[in-house]
Amino acid sequence: MNPKQQPPFPMELRDEMAQRTPEECRQLEHVWELLGQAAPEESGIPSTDSAWDDLQQRLHTVSQTAQPRRGADRTARRSSRRIQRSITFVASFLVLMAAGLWWWQHPVVVQVPYGMQQAVTLPDGSVVELNSGSQVTYQRGFQVLPLMAASERTVTLEGEGFFEVEEDGRPFRVETFNSTVEVLGTSFNVKARSEPGGETQVAVATGRVRVTAQDNPAATVVLEEAGAATTVGPASASLSVTQDADLERILVWRQQGFYVVNQPLSHILSEVERRFNIQIETEAGIALTDSVNLFYGSKATAENIIHDLCLAHRCRYRQTNDGFVLLPEQP
Repeated sequence: MNPKQQPPFPMELRDEMAQRTPEECRQLEHVWELLGQAAPEESGIPSTDSAWDDLQQRLHTVSQTAQPRRGADRTARRSSRRIQRSITFVASFLVLMAAGLWWWQHPVVVQVPYGMQQAVTLPDGSVVELNSGSQVTYQRGFQVLPLMAASERTVTLEGEGFFEVEEDGRPFRVETFNSTVEVLGTSFNVKARSEPGGETQVAVATGRVRVTAQDNPAATVVLEEAGAATTVGPASASLSVTQDADLERILVWRQQGFYVVNQPLSHILSEVERRFNIQIETEAGIALTDSVNLFYGSKATAENIIHDLCLAHRCRYRQTNDGFVLLPEQP
């Protein structure tokens, strides 16, 4: 039978081929062509009915052999997706763990802006009350790693803070720019500003502390009773202890008071700026190196302090949008 005599595809076969892959269609076309080349019937024309029956049987065989392959492909795809999901989960977990460790290893920093005060509860339950413009830094949880406690509790202070330390068997240390204060259970005040000529002042309210100069470990003292105080200056060959420091005046800042003793005007103006978050300018002729004592036992205002400073230094002042200007006394 030549191609012109080969009968056309039955409608059922065309419908079936529409649902098959290109490879399966080629196989069916080949089978149909072979059937057309089979030995003719007695009439000389091939029997399309028998050919169709034969083709349907072959089609069923092809379907049976193709189905497991598609099922295997689906199983392989599902397995691949499961592996990809597992890899994604593990990668996400590792990224989160790395980010958590990075976050944990970065210390906690608490900054108190000018004009404000703030009490900070530390991880062990100890409390530090920070004065204006002060900052405390400490390791998160007082731990070297999650669930792994550090052998000591260490905080770094810039500014002024009053500490009430809880006892938990570990040393508690306050690091300043030039000294170390070590305690086991006590309350004390530390004032340390790393400005030119700055110093660290420590006064004990209860308990005992050891104060050591960082640049000279031999310069160390122990403050063993309320009112004991010491100062670590820029160059401390040795430290002395004052046994009767006026705690009421030293701690008056906690009641919004203000206290300075024998300090130059330039230092006092800086303290006022920090305490009240203002700017103070001075014109030529103001004696910034002259010293003065000030004490306000209750809430003081910036203008109260500026007014009294001008009386003591024979100058005058003018208020501005963001603070004050000190001017020489008129001739």
